[in-house]
Amino acid sequence: MKTIDDFSLFTIILGMTKIRMKIYKVKYYFLTLLLFLMGGCAGEVFGSVDDYRTVVTVRNDTAAFNLQSVKTYQIIPDVLELSEPSARPVSVEHVRDAAILDELEIQLEEANLQNIEDLADAQTGALPTPDIIVFASLVAQSSWDYDGPVSYAAPLNRIVDYSGAPEDMSYDVESIIITMINLTQTVPEHPAWYRAIWTAGIHNAYTDMSETTVRTGIAAAFEQSPYISQPALAGGAK
Repeated sequence: MKTIDDFSLFTIILGMTKIRMKIYKVKYYFLTLLLFLMGGCAGEVFGSVDDYRTVVTVRNDTAAFNLQSVKTYQIIPDVLELSEPSARPVSVEHVRDAAILDELEIQLEEANLQNIEDLADAQTGALPTPDIIVFASLVAQSSWDYDGPVSYAAPLNRIVDYSGAPEDMSYDVESIIITMINLTQTVPEHPAWYRAIWTAGIHNAYTDMSETTVRTGIAAAFEQSPYISQPALAGGAK
């Protein structure tokens, strides 16, 4: 199964006039409102990310892979677009790609992980195989339910399986989805599909928010996933 680490309400929705809540969320209304005002977080009241500015991180507990063993990473250098074949694609503006990729690298470095670009062979320039491949994408359809396979185009060129979400989650267009995969972790029934071993979703926090808010959301994803961080190497080197 997959586990929601946490979800944090990291900013107030400007101009929000009502919260559209699903029937099964009504009983949590007052507790959710209290958490919203306090900026608190509690996975047990989470039903859907609709109508919230949230950061939700999900780890795949079924993957035979220990995120605490991660030492090296590779970042896909482009912000991709998440669109399922059956969905009608929506045009998205890549106005904050540089900030997304920069903040992603900052957080990985602060977690004491090493970019394989820094470990290239001095003579051949060959790169080692990374422990994780990390990439960011924008939801490029009207709504994406956190489930099933997604085929990503170049430069990733891989199918990533998000099946097994522990809660009913959906993301509106232009939400930011950060995904980690490991090249040894595939779906047994579909060997060409790679499991999403960790995912962070920043709901609808892209073009209508400042660069500072986008960076804050990415930082929050790593803050609420402390198991990704590794001890600093001797001498403080990373």
